[in-house]
Amino acid sequence: PEPKIIHYDPKSVPVPDGFPKAFPFRGMHFFASVEKAMEDVPGWRPKYSLLEGLRSSYVEDYVARGFDKKDVDFRTDDLIIEKCCAPA
Repeated sequence: PEPKIIHYDPKSVPVPDGFPKAFPFRGMHFFASVEKAMEDVPGWRPKYSLLEGLRSSYVEDYVARGFDKKDVDFRTDDLIIEKCCAPA
C-alpha cells in the first residue's frame, strides 16, 4: 500500500515515559554541508566519506546496542496516528 504522510505538531501528542522518542528529533530543520565547512574553516577536511560514516554509525551504534535484534517499538507511532487521524 502507498504510505500516508502525517503532519502533526509534536507538542500536541504527549509521549509517556518509557516510550520511544517521536519524530522529529529536532524542532527545526538542520542541514550540514561539507563544502560550507571547508569554506568556513580553511584546511578542514572530513575524516570519513558519507558511506564510511553511515557504515560506522550502523555497526558502532545501532548493532553495538543490539537494536538489530530487537523488535521495532511502534507505540509512539500508534499514539500519533490515533491523535492525528481520529475523526474530529
